[in-house]
Amino acid sequence: ASHYLLLAGGLQETTGLTPMLWTCSALASSLLPILLCGLYLVGSHAFGGLRDKDNHPHEDLVQFVADGCRQRLGHAHGEDWMRCVVDELLHRQAVAQRDGTTDYFPMVEHTYNPLTADASRRSDPGYRTADLFKNLLRNYTCDAADGGSQPLRSFTWEYVPVDPCPTEEQGGLYSYKNGFLPAGNDIARLGGHMTEAQAQRVCEEEKECAGFTFVQGQQRGPDVVQTMIFKSVADDVTSNPDWHTFRKRSMGGCGPDSDATKPRIYKVDVMRESPPVFIVHDFVTSDECEKMVESTVPRMGRSVVGGGGTSQWRQSYSVNMYPDYDDPA
Repeated sequence: ASHYLLLAGGLQETTGLTPMLWTCSALASSLLPILLCGLYLVGSHAFGGLRDKDNHPHEDLVQFVADGCRQRLGHAHGEDWMRCVVDELLHRQAVAQRDGTTDYFPMVEHTYNPLTADASRRSDPGYRTADLFKNLLRNYTCDAADGGSQPLRSFTWEYVPVDPCPTEEQGGLYSYKNGFLPAGNDIARLGGHMTEAQAQRVCEEEKECAGFTFVQGQQRGPDVVQTMIFKSVADDVTSNPDWHTFRKRSMGGCGPDSDATKPRIYKVDVMRESPPVFIVHDFVTSDECEKMVESTVPRMGRSVVGGGGTSQWRQSYSVNMYPDYDDPA
């Protein structure tokens, strides 16, 4: 399996990764390739907004020309490829207009980096189809099997992970939050009246249990019986002074033979200097991939666009992850 992290932002050398813009994690496991991606940064800057536009009867010509340019150049990215597509469409438009036909996709001259239609041609049909043209190019480049952009340079990065084994001072197996877990994902067969210590033992023995939450009665204490609600997902806690939540920590990597805190050395490819875009190879392990798959894939839904709602131009699926920052793992 190959696992890598694509960063749009930067690397913080001492405490980990702190992306300044958007982060996109692309994870590929041997059983289930998935793409968890929120990367709007470079693609949208180059190709424009994610807005629906009317289709054009000859938009298939854009894909045909784009494919021809990819075969000619050996790739489908960068200014050379975009210029090839624009020039070929302009040529076909000129030939069709000379022959008195409408068998062409309207096109005007463009500038590149980012791809932008010539504003002096606002009255031309080709300017009015410029956003559609960008969307068609975006979709084509996502599907083209050309290996993608090649790195400008590469370097190695050494990182020492935080010890994932919680100490007694950190609460042992559980992290505590003053608040409640959202509705849903209840494990009804476990719920009932018990003390906090009893609830911790119940959750510890149940693999499906991710934590439990309860509303405080007249008082709270180790021997006070409360009505416990157990959850299979405990991602997000909403702050509330009357509620209490215990979330089970990840114990992966703990033990005498653990190498969790050994330095990790990564290969980093620099894809773009400004804005900074890096690919960090082998960033996560197979176990870490499986953990993310299990906690996200069942809750995935269609990605939304600015202003809310979905768009035919954004065909990805995504879901938010809520890491427990009180959990060292």
